[in-house]
Amino acid sequence: RAEAEAQADAEKIRALAQRIRLEVDAEGTRLMNEAQNLLSPDARLSAMRLGGASSSFVPDDPGRFTVELKADGTIGVRADCNSCGGTFTLRGDQLTVPGMACTLALCATPNGGEFAGLIDGVSTLDRDGDTLTVTAPEGIATLTR
Repeated sequence: RAEAEAQADAEKIRALAQRIRLEVDAEGTRLMNEAQNLLSPDARLSAMRLGGASSSFVPDDPGRFTVELKADGTIGVRADCNSCGGTFTLRGDQLTVPGMACTLALCATPNGGEFAGLIDGVSTLDRDGDTLTVTAPEGIATLTR
């Protein structure tokens, strides 16, 4: 009888573990879908203001300043004449990009490096329709889709 009770308890524990695993997987999928909905290949910089700057940078070609969050947890950034990549996590409205790697081409202005620096690290996201505001210690970037 004790063996039967132990097997029943073990079965209950396995079922509970499976349910928890499915819930965790579902939450991970939900968060990845949310991330993909926040930023897409066509999320382009419309304006950027660095901390302490008296004016905003508005790119002549927003397509040279883009951010893409991918379902596999990687991030792709076009920062003027450079490309950047790395991994990201998104928890609520907090985006964390730890140590993004970028090509080091010499662009005509420093704006690409400033944009990449603003995305790299920890930032807060605020979405309003097709507009996404990224607030980081380095400044604020507004992206649109």
